[in-house]
Amino acid sequence: ARNRLASMKRELEWNQNEKTKKIDELNAHVSPEVLFKTESGDLTITLAESDDPDGPANNAIAQFMALAQNGFYKGAYIYEVNDKLIKMGSTDEEGKEGAKQKIPYEKTHRNNVAGVVGMVRDFDPAVTANPEAVEDAKYLNSADSRFYVCLQHVPEFDEKTIAIGTASGTLMTDAAKKLKKGTKITDVQILRKRPHPYEPKT
Repeated sequence: ARNRLASMKRELEWNQNEKTKKIDELNAHVSPEVLFKTESGDLTITLAESDDPDGPANNAIAQFMALAQNGFYKGAYIYEVNDKLIKMGSTDEEGKEGAKQKIPYEKTHRNNVAGVVGMVRDFDPAVTANPEAVEDAKYLNSADSRFYVCLQHVPEFDEKTIAIGTASGTLMTDAAKKLKKGTKITDVQILRKRPHPYEPKT
């Protein structure tokens, strides 16, 4: 009887391990989703993670997911709201401070149309004045935790920022018109993610 019980236990453990393995295999290709809650509405961001580890925006997505998982975004501010976009993820209301860890620029071939989410970065004033100028690396590689959500096409960002996914939710509709600078992110929930650790390269 003891041998039979031990055998049944091993079989149950094997079945559970196989089930876990299959779930991990399915999750290995999902698009991660993160829910941001504010008093003015919610925002669900679906991240365009590539199956290629070196795919476009994957490092920025790793940064975004790592910050979301470790609680950085809870209590962070929405610091700019206009007809074109919403900017959020700063530790101050003016949008001057983000995470200390900066990430290198990754070129993404996605137009910043309504619903697109990307990483905020600093723009070199020399390039703003002369588009032919070579951009200083300190501006090019300046993305941290701050990100934007397009409410309409923002062509000046096309192929100049790291587009990481798309957004949906009440903040994309009527709530956006009522949303005010200084609104805090009250909660962050990881709705879906891949089983690997998110470890950005800096």
